[in-house]
Amino acid sequence: MTDEDLGVARMLLDGAWELDMIGDVTRAYVQVYAAGYFLFSPNERDLPSDTPERERGRYSYPWQGGFSAVNFFRSIYAHIPLRHRPEVLRITYASPGFIELIGYTSAISFVIGAVTKNASKIVNVHNEIQRAIRDRELNKLEVRKLRAQTRFIEGAYAQLVDAMELPEAATEKLREATQADRWGRLKILLAIARRIQRVASFERENTLSLEPPKGTAAALADESSGDRSRKIQAKLDAPNKALGAPELPALLASAAGDDDEN
Repeated sequence: MTDEDLGVARMLLDGAWELDMIGDVTRAYVQVYAAGYFLFSPNERDLPSDTPERERGRYSYPWQGGFSAVNFFRSIYAHIPLRHRPEVLRITYASPGFIELIGYTSAISFVIGAVTKNASKIVNVHNEIQRAIRDRELNKLEVRKLRAQTRFIEGAYAQLVDAMELPEAATEKLREATQADRWGRLKILLAIARRIQRVASFERENTLSLEPPKGTAAALADESSGDRSRKIQAKLDAPNKALGAPELPALLASAAGDDDEN
């Protein structure tokens, strides 16, 4: 890895922000970031799981209610190396203010592309698929009965892949991780789409805008505080291996009913 795997980016905050609003947007941002890291990082080949060793390498949480989505994001975040976990460099509250962070460049770029470029298409596709799932009552079907819906599931999955502009390498990684679980793959992308929608809702209200990341060398060259520079250098020196730590940032924590869709 070179320094190019890390980037510094800003979330620009405008208007009046209450504390719960900041918590909501940063939590959703971190979750989409974690998904982007899993999809685009060369490090991860298996989808992390708390299941027994024989199940390792596939995601087997039951896709019912918010439980599965919450644990999916917890799992993938816990396996991000310390070097690549997003970290706040500084926060300035003004008009506009900003949250400046450092993290894995490709994951940051995925968040920005999904929110600023593709959000409308992603949300529309997500809503159409959810309506069809409700009409077909797919969430009530047993796994064996879902096989009769394979054509619909594969078509819906392809629509989301297209809306998110996921490259073949990313979809191949997801396919390997979920093995033959087409329904699981679709539910994962639907869960990511809902987080993208949450971040994009702030942008639509003109209270949030996301700047593309710049390299750490450029960030260090900017006039900045010594504390900010030390944080960047510490990130560059951090180990590039997964920690699998069970303790996650409070902003990532979410109630069991987090998702409003199954």
